[in-house]
Amino acid sequence: MKALAEDTVSVIACPVDYSENTKLTKKLEQLTKPTELRCPDNPNKGKP
Repeated sequence: MKALAEDTVSVIACPVDYSENTKLTKKLEQLTKPTELRCPDNPNKGKP
């Protein structure tokens, strides 16, 4: 924590695993895909 205590600019280097970004992006894409809404009583409802 010495870098934070100094009254100057500090650079802190640490490794980053970017593979987690790819996993998160795939999950978010699944959550945001449009879904087709249909009524059981009217299978055409919700169709464009």
